[in-house]
Amino acid sequence: MQRLHGGKLLVYRNVSLRDLVDCTWQTMRTCAMLFMIIAAAGNLELALITPPVGMNLFVLKGITGAPLTQIMRGAAPYVGILIVGLFIVWAFPQLALWLPQQSGFGR
Repeated sequence: MQRLHGGKLLVYRNVSLRDLVDCTWQTMRTCAMLFMIIAAAGNLELALITPPVGMNLFVLKGITGAPLTQIMRGAAPYVGILIVGLFIVWAFPQLALWLPQQSGFGR
């Protein structure tokens, strides 16, 4: 149904339960994908600074020439910070999804 109101064309549409379910499902799916991307990025960074992969550790060893044990000791606080950060994101996914939702993703 269409009406002209104050010079503007208004379009009315009946919203069914199916429309609400579809909208909710799309929002949940988008938010879940964003959360998985953020969690995967955190896990990837953690993998790059811890053995056995530790590619960033080997790059630092090649650049500085320092022993690997010294580099691993220097990276240990960052490993702890990343683990705590991943746990917080896992426990409270809304923290990681707040900024993307403000930007319009997940709507």
